Amino acid sequence: MNNTEKPLHVQQAEGLRALADLLEQNPELAEQTRYNLEAINVPCSSADDPVATIAAFVRAGLAHGASIEKEYDSKFGGATISWGTVGIHVYTYREEVCERVVTGTETVTKQVPDPAAPLIEVTEEVEQVEWRCRPLVAAEQAPAVTP
Repeated sequence: MNNTEKPLHVQQAEGLRALADLLEQNPELAEQTRYNLEAINVPCSSADDPVATIAAFVRAGLAHGASIEKEYDSKFGGATISWGTVGIHVYTYREEVCERVVTGTETVTKQVPDPAAPLIEVTEEVEQVEWRCRPLVAAEQAPAVTP
């Protein structure tokens, strides 16, 4: 059976084992891959259910002895699944894993450019927002993954 006839997961596992062998046999090359292997990026936003996909990765990682670190920023939310110095970062848009909740408003006055004058003062109401993020491995979000 040639490589293209093998299922994708088998091809990927074989490729990762070959890379592991290469690094083990050529330790002088390890430093060059340090930052690329710390967290291989796996965007999940195109999955049918990005939250369930992330949860499945987290559950599988836990079943295989990984440490899990949830991560959220102003645009994305997800988790890094690590085995020592090697890991994967699974993520999607923050709106997929967190709920935007308006907690109030604030009146803000600021100086803005105006075509007829150098600057004008504008007062506006600005929403105060809080992001409430769901657990990434809640039972209802993804089935358990067995190794």
